[in-house]
Amino acid sequence: MIHSRSKLISMTAQQSLIGFLGLAFSVVIFRQSGFSDDVIVAKLQWVLIAYAIGTLLQAIYWQKIGIGTGLMLPPISGAIYVQPSILAIAIGGLPLLIGMTIFAGMCEFMLSFMLRRTRIIFPPEICGLVLLLVGLELGVTSIQAGAKKPYIINSAILVATLIPILVLSVWGKGYIRHVCSLIGVFSGFVVTLYLEGITNTNGFNMPLFKLPPLSAIAEQNISFNWSLSLPFFLVGFAATIRSLGLTMSVQQANDPHWRKPDYTSLQRSIRTDGLAAMIAGALGVNGINVSPTSTTMAIAFRCTDVVLSYAMSVIFVLLSCCTGLLIYIANSPLPIVAGLLLYYAAFIFTGGIRTIGAQSFGIRQVFTIGISFCVAMSTYIIPEAYQALPAPLDVFGRSSLALGLIFAVVLNMLFSIGARRNARFILRMESVPDKLIRENIYTYGNSWGLKQDLVEDTIMIAKEIAYDIHHANLAESDIVVEARDNTIEFSVSLTYTGTPYKMMPLQTVNMEKILDEEMFIEGLKIYLRGMMPDKVSTSINNNDHCCVMISFNH
Repeated sequence: MIHSRSKLISMTAQQSLIGFLGLAFSVVIFRQSGFSDDVIVAKLQWVLIAYAIGTLLQAIYWQKIGIGTGLMLPPISGAIYVQPSILAIAIGGLPLLIGMTIFAGMCEFMLSFMLRRTRIIFPPEICGLVLLLVGLELGVTSIQAGAKKPYIINSAILVATLIPILVLSVWGKGYIRHVCSLIGVFSGFVVTLYLEGITNTNGFNMPLFKLPPLSAIAEQNISFNWSLSLPFFLVGFAATIRSLGLTMSVQQANDPHWRKPDYTSLQRSIRTDGLAAMIAGALGVNGINVSPTSTTMAIAFRCTDVVLSYAMSVIFVLLSCCTGLLIYIANSPLPIVAGLLLYYAAFIFTGGIRTIGAQSFGIRQVFTIGISFCVAMSTYIIPEAYQALPAPLDVFGRSSLALGLIFAVVLNMLFSIGARRNARFILRMESVPDKLIRENIYTYGNSWGLKQDLVEDTIMIAKEIAYDIHHANLAESDIVVEARDNTIEFSVSLTYTGTPYKMMPLQTVNMEKILDEEMFIEGLKIYLRGMMPDKVSTSINNNDHCCVMISFNH
């Protein structure tokens, strides 16, 4: 909570700076697309307006229409939108960027209604693959943006930007660690000024203050290309993952008694984020997504009051009129932006690795992830082979993410055939259950290729339930234990005749010392695997047959 006006002012300024820094992603998109300075400045003005609208939409809780969360979840230009947006402009110009950005936001909006059902097609390891490939594409884009002539000068600027960020991220402490990207950008500008001087002479011919031009919206067209529908659907899916993880983090930070995810709030957050992306597209700019940096700083300084969102919205509107400042952003040296992109790419790429590594891996998962990743890499190794394909198939050669995920989903569904397994054993009333539970579940887990910590968690919870039932004399019969696995969920049920058993509350996850993009990864881990167990259900029928089921998501 915010306790003073001075803290509100300080945090508003810092959060607004973070949002302003996010304009770097928009600059990459529009600079790589060859737009003039005037056009880029006008686009940046409307990006800031989109920021203000998106921040306000998340802050306001509109219960009747299912929009808004009442949480501080400000969006900025999304790193995940960079490569697909450049691709859309290259194929169909600004009208196609508008249409495909609206489509991506619509996909995220619709996915919010299917949050619990997407795990069947997109299990955790495939979510991890999405993040890994997004990070890879972002890293490639950053190298393409920074590796331009003159190479020595551009390399020096990139290094000058990246080194302070890395040093402060690794060895910095407290506040300085959370503003490392701002310091890196400042360092990059200082080195640029020293090596190249002020090259931004065109900016002085523009007025210092100017309202965002309405003509830029009124005169724009919109188009759609089915060949890009898959890449932009995956952008919407990646945005869903990020929104989910960050909202989980804010939920836990705001509630000291947090025990389980509020699915209604999660759905509203994702839905609102998708709506914000659609609005950004309608305004003629690239997509926006909830900011990990803003969320991390807010949680780190215990400053998640929604009043901050209202103040930030006002600041974004005011900044959108500062064309004298935006011209400098529009002409930011691409090596500075490339350094920032590398920084975010590292987080997203390793976040994918961590998400994949946190799951249980059998031979099905090995082939699904391994083959899909190799196929995705082929777009960089033999791009000419994909360019020779007829339209619209040639788009796969431009998106490693789209190609890799198609293979992953198809292989996952193929390998799911015959993957359901189950077994049962009986706990006698006169016996002590601990040893028998460990022996059987451990045997099943090993034979089914389940991850060791998943098996140990299951054994611990099952032993606790059986011990309580046994010593409280709840069971009037032997306990039948059934174990089931379908590669998505591992569950154990204990069925007996007698008095129902009440399960203990779920655990939380401590998320201290989290930096920037790590915040959404930690929130995602809570959602995917961070609780113990993921689901608990109890039931009783007319014959007094009681059943306690615990489920763990892989």
